[in-house]
Amino acid sequence: MPKTQMIDVTEGASVKIEVKGHRVAFSCYGQVTSLNGEAEPGVALEAIGASNCGEFVEEGVSDVDGNYRIRGLQPNCDYKIQLKKSEANEHISRATPATQTIQVTDDIVENVNVIVFRKMKQFDLSGNVVVDNEFLSTLKVKLFREDNPDNPVHTVSLGSSSFFHFPSLTKDDTRYRIRLETSLSKSTHTYILPEASFSTADGYYKHITLPFTPERKSVEQEIAQGSYLALPLLVAFVIVVFNHNKILPLVLQKIQQTVKSTTAAATSSYRPSAPAPSSAPAPRPHRYVGLRSRG
Repeated sequence: MPKTQMIDVTEGASVKIEVKGHRVAFSCYGQVTSLNGEAEPGVALEAIGASNCGEFVEEGVSDVDGNYRIRGLQPNCDYKIQLKKSEANEHISRATPATQTIQVTDDIVENVNVIVFRKMKQFDLSGNVVVDNEFLSTLKVKLFREDNPDNPVHTVSLGSSSFFHFPSLTKDDTRYRIRLETSLSKSTHTYILPEASFSTADGYYKHITLPFTPERKSVEQEIAQGSYLALPLLVAFVIVVFNHNKILPLVLQKIQQTVKSTTAAATSSYRPSAPAPSSAPAPRPHRYVGLRSRG
């Protein structure tokens, strides 16, 4: 049938015209939801042609119910349906499946559904320590900012479980360091404390495994350590034995000098005190009166 046709319509008459067309493009329908099935409106999707249809690109946006429609798909072409990189999708981190390939023949394509994940503003951190159960109660896991390694942000005691979980961190691209600490004494055990570092820019979740394999020191090691401590005393004793003829007189002389200086100090510090003046009146001298005899 031609594109246009002239018809005559007389008064009171009805004219029936048959129109035929040939469809040259088709649409793709689907729904965008979150993982729990809630509709995600305002998500931009695009259909990118593949193989010989690589020059074709169409797009669509989900409505308030999460439904979308991408128009203008050419027949006998394969398209990849995926998230469009645009400002409309800044709140979306990823979609599953990331891409879906559809084949357009001579009909519409339906039920091409997409699940999207919103960007999270928090970072979750967990981990476990590979260690014998007998050492669990001695362990703590500390979390530090790399720019402040002296003040821990969080501290977790393992207790009876080798798994640990820290409170959620803010996803701000900060670098952190996680460190294992123990109350085991270095005098009884040998060990290396493991560390690990990460950045909150590396996704939304991190699990870290820390191996800890302390070994108890053997008796020979303890004896050897004690021998090292006693060695200086033994050397001093040997020197005294072989040089007693010279050392003993010097020691005796030093003792005598010490005794003399101590005695002199004690003598000089003792001074007898003068008698205190008496407050009683002095006795009067006696007068003897001689008697003359009369003859």
